[in-house]
Amino acid sequence: MLDDPHRAELLDKQKQDGNEHLIALEEGKVISRWTSGNTVKVAFSDELERRLDDPKAKIKVMHNHPGDSPFSAKDIETFRDSPGMAELTAEGATRSFSIKRTKTTEQINVNDVDSFQATAIKILKPLVWKGQLDTEAAGRAIPHAYVLRLHKRGQVIYTWAGNMAKEEKIVDDYL
Repeated sequence: MLDDPHRAELLDKQKQDGNEHLIALEEGKVISRWTSGNTVKVAFSDELERRLDDPKAKIKVMHNHPGDSPFSAKDIETFRDSPGMAELTAEGATRSFSIKRTKTTEQINVNDVDSFQATAIKILKPLVWKGQLDTEAAGRAIPHAYVLRLHKRGQVIYTWAGNMAKEEKIVDDYL
């Protein structure tokens, strides 16, 4: 995962402008490169949107996360609502995250994401304020914990590469 040439391309573009970018592949071939010129989100071209609506398509969408974070709630929602997206990756400077579709991916309840995040914030915020937890690690632990939950339910296949020791300790101890 960490040595993928498309990942390197995304991170090079991030270094150049600090924005999120995406590369979409089908059968190993690039079908789209896109950016929305934004540091926290990337949009799809109209053509890619149409392809992602086709359940027969098997598209891998790779995008970078300048904050080196796991998937956002919007990432998960977009993955769920795009039947042609077989895999979604989030590429950070030191970490890489991947979710793959299963037969029950479309059953993901995005309201559950918001509820889980709100509960996790309530649990972790006092610990951050007291200096017991690193703010950035706590922020990354929340989406990591949620996607682990989806993985355990069989709604996605979740893998990652890179050091997540701080985040995993937070997940194990508090979430």
